[in-house]
Amino acid sequence: MRMNAGRSMAALVLAAALAGCKGVQEGRVAPGFELPDQKGNLQKLSDFRGRAVLLAFWAPWAGPCRLSLPQWGRMSKKYAKQGLAVVIVTLFDDAGQAVKVLKESGVSFPALTGTDAVTKTWFGRSEIVLPVVFLLDGRGRVVRRIAGFQRAEDLEPVIEKALATVSPPAGSGAAR
Repeated sequence: MRMNAGRSMAALVLAAALAGCKGVQEGRVAPGFELPDQKGNLQKLSDFRGRAVLLAFWAPWAGPCRLSLPQWGRMSKKYAKQGLAVVIVTLFDDAGQAVKVLKESGVSFPALTGTDAVTKTWFGRSEIVLPVVFLLDGRGRVVRRIAGFQRAEDLEPVIEKALATVSPPAGSGAAR
């Protein structure tokens, strides 16, 4: 009996440990970070609190990521006045390559350079299919986690759900 109880306890401990390896989950408050942008200035995720955030983790060498840049750019332009911030975090690459790809694509939203610590916090030990988009609401909660390429029209309903939690910036003229 004692042996079975010990095994049960070990299984519970292992299950709890593995549950924490999934990274950031929907419905939870997103963990903060402070990362450098393309100019070396540090930006915090908390700087975007009060806005809906399309937070995309990407790598410039990944085809689906490169295809996603114009989609994110369209979302940024379409929903900025309603309170959406698009922020991308480069993973597994040097910042120079990312800057080159971003310049070629003509996007103009914050692009931050990720770290191993951010990758571990956000993704745990699970495999990462890039890009990974997290839609955050105005309170910093994860509304949706989406892996892989997404068309803009597929992102829009989730963006609108996240935007429902924020007020448009003053003077934006956006009616809600």
